Amino acid sequence: MTQHGYWFVMGDIQNLLAHPSLAISTVLHPTAFSDTYTTLLNRMQGMNVNWRIVRGEHRENDNTELVQRSFTLEFEALALTMFNFITAISQKKHYVAAVAFFDKIVVALKNWIHAISGWCTGDIIECPKYCVSFHLPLHRHLSTALSHFNDMELFRRHVEDFRKDEPLLRRIVLHPLKIQVSFSASLNVLVFESDVAREFY
Repeated sequence: MTQHGYWFVMGDIQNLLAHPSLAISTVLHPTAFSDTYTTLLNRMQGMNVNWRIVRGEHRENDNTELVQRSFTLEFEALALTMFNFITAISQKKHYVAAVAFFDKIVVALKNWIHAISGWCTGDIIECPKYCVSFHLPLHRHLSTALSHFNDMELFRRHVEDFRKDEPLLRRIVLHPLKIQVSFSASLNVLVFESDVAREFY
């Protein structure tokens, strides 16, 4: 990130999107949001997969620096950018931009779910065993849009069909629930030796 001047680029992007008109124009742009930005979201969706060791000796999980860099990257590149978009749309009560934001995120999330659903057989929906990712920016964008745009009546009407799509909602909620389950499991199996934490995930 340092080598490629990442921090300078992100600083410029944050400064630009702090202007509500530019943020809304970006969401409504035919490619800037739906192609460029959602591609960035997809690249970070499900990154840094943690694998559970189910047999044999436990292994020291000494990847603290990588984990910190990953969360910093996602926060700076996506979380702050997301709130610039959300704040601009909410302040202006821009229904068209709210719908565009929501629809484009739903399309990206559906594509991601379809791309990773190769392990599903029959009607049973399940996640791969023994692995979990804590990076779900598409889910975060979706939930934030639903919570922050809910005071727009036209937006509530627009998402009515989405709220009734139970099969899709089940698939969407599966991965955040898996994080909760794996975190709970990790709390029960941590073994501390001095400053080194050995864990299953």
